[in-house]
Amino acid sequence: MATYYDLLRDENDSFYVQFDTPTPRPHFIILPKKQAGIERDFSQMTPEQRKKLMEAVQSMMSSFKVPSGILSIHRGSWLSRNTKGFLAHICVDVELYLHVFEQQKSIIPTWPNKTYVTGEWKVNDDPKSYPQNVRGYIYRHSRYLDEEVAAIWKLMFVPRPIFRELDEPDISVIQHPSHPKIGLVGKKIPLEELVWTIENFAQKLGLTNRRSNDGCNVCLHLGLVSTEDWKHDCETGKEIFGYIVTCGPRFYRLCPLGVRKKWFAAFRQSKFACLT
Repeated sequence: MATYYDLLRDENDSFYVQFDTPTPRPHFIILPKKQAGIERDFSQMTPEQRKKLMEAVQSMMSSFKVPSGILSIHRGSWLSRNTKGFLAHICVDVELYLHVFEQQKSIIPTWPNKTYVTGEWKVNDDPKSYPQNVRGYIYRHSRYLDEEVAAIWKLMFVPRPIFRELDEPDISVIQHPSHPKIGLVGKKIPLEELVWTIENFAQKLGLTNRRSNDGCNVCLHLGLVSTEDWKHDCETGKEIFGYIVTCGPRFYRLCPLGVRKKWFAAFRQSKFACLT
């Protein structure tokens, strides 16, 4: 149901924020107020538009006291065909998200209403059951992990390109030990510059072309995001500020030859689910 409301109370003149009711996940959705002025493809955004986007993100985090989250932008073949314009996600802890939802749901026009329910509501189609659907949402990779493992087995002896170098001083690239994620490590700079660095590297890896079968999420850490699962010791003053997540087979093809076997064994046991 395309009904306008804005959790930011029209504080930002370019973007507004809503709950993810079509797909019940703990995601705040960021949308442009005027689709005609902002391209659907993130790479076509102007520096000023990227700055406005980050202002909306920071306003959302501060207004509702969200200490940590991940900004996720779908790229390449992962860009939804059902979405006509640009959108981004702020992915947060499920219980924190539902706490904000309970506080702010009165702002949603005519809520609760059956018109908000979609086929993605798998737990219950009662519009009052949105919290149960959020807690019970089944993420894509947990459904397709076996298929991805089978696809990787077919790639075991096929040489493919490895990670390319990043043309940014003081920023390095790492691989997650068991997930199909490519991390970027460096010093904190303005958020719009950080997310643009991740976007540029995703382009360099060939993950942003909608005409190909490859896609990814460009993900930027917001606030105090735990990175213990990366098992990477950062130099003083540096941190893992974001990552690119793609499918298992594509990650395997990009993965350096020396770590493929170890990563694949860990991936098979990881029960990985893409939460962004």
